[in-house]
Amino acid sequence: MIQFIAAIIIAYLIGSIPTSYIAGRVTKCIDIRQYGSGNVGATNTLRVLGKKMGAAVLLIDMAKGAFCVIVLPAIFFSNQLHISLPIFKSCIAAFVILGHIWTIFLKFKGGKGVATTCGVFLSLSTIPAIIAILIWFLTVIISKYVSLSSLIMMVSLPFLILIFKQPRAYLILSITLCILISYTHRSNIKRLIYGQENKIIKNKPKGLTKSHL
Repeated sequence: MIQFIAAIIIAYLIGSIPTSYIAGRVTKCIDIRQYGSGNVGATNTLRVLGKKMGAAVLLIDMAKGAFCVIVLPAIFFSNQLHISLPIFKSCIAAFVILGHIWTIFLKFKGGKGVATTCGVFLSLSTIPAIIAILIWFLTVIISKYVSLSSLIMMVSLPFLILIFKQPRAYLILSITLCILISYTHRSNIKRLIYGQENKIIKNKPKGLTKSHL
């Protein structure tokens, strides 16, 4: 049990690393929470700091999830825990994503969890995750809405897990995360309904301004 507790605490702390916030401080000496949507995620980093930093934050946030579900089970999992490896990995996955969404380092206000979720499932269920990400890209190309694309991707993921007959623990995790990430996107959903959601930008912003992106 001690190994399990240690693993989920470490996963939470790794997930809590506020990549976007650090990028803003290091590159522009700004608090990214004061610009754009105020969110400390890859999309707001793209809008405020540009494509290169947006891509870097996206990859690092994905890497946080992948690292935790690959490395931590290798260190801490044991048959003496009396739980299966998929359940163990799913618990770690949940806590690294919770850390990203409610980071202890920024008064429990973090990102929306999409990038870290992608990193987790690319490691847990690679083929379903790749298809889900392709669905995300296709939806972005058609709609130009990152939030809508993320929501559609998350809704599709449990179905893909089922189709590819992945462990039940991964199915439960995907459904739980679908609900959780829909919750983190509640303001985006409201703006989508009222036609007020902003589309993804194609070019780096000319200046840093506070706006409701």
